[in-house]
Amino acid sequence: MLKRIKVKFPFAEDRAAQTTKVATTFHRWIQNQTFEGHLLIDVANYMHVPNSYNIILVAHEADIVLDSTDNHHGLAYVRKNTWTSDGVEGQIEEVMDYAKTFKTAFQNDLCMTFGDYLELSFLDRGLAPNTPENQRAYADVLRPILAKSGTLELLHQDPRYALGFRATSHSRAVDRMNDE
Repeated sequence: MLKRIKVKFPFAEDRAAQTTKVATTFHRWIQNQTFEGHLLIDVANYMHVPNSYNIILVAHEADIVLDSTDNHHGLAYVRKNTWTSDGVEGQIEEVMDYAKTFKTAFQNDLCMTFGDYLELSFLDRGLAPNTPENQRAYADVLRPILAKSGTLELLHQDPRYALGFRATSHSRAVDRMNDE
């Protein structure tokens, strides 16, 4: 069973969100304990670190991140703890459901728009190394979930990077994430 799965929704325009508003919104979410199933704990600001996680809303179960890795800005949901689902397919569905909740709240509270794709990465490099065998195996698992009518692309072939995929605009997952 995997421990950490990340879903990233890049912003429609490659620009950083207004960091003061993001931090203020994250603090309000903590004060109100806004999200069922998540114990929201703290906010960390790393805006001084380029190409990284810039602002992090730390929860027991996951981190919600203003993310500028790979030189494009977006909102990431990084599930790190307390899985209720068994198996990789169940974990992917679970992380996507929670990610949608945070994405929608972020969109509503900060008036941000997102691009026409999402990225899903497996951050457990020991359990899911970025090898050709795992690239094929995980693509086979993800294709029915993320890319029924769209495309699924490998993010990096270099094994030094985490195993990850991009689902494009015609995918069921992106459409599902944009439905409200």
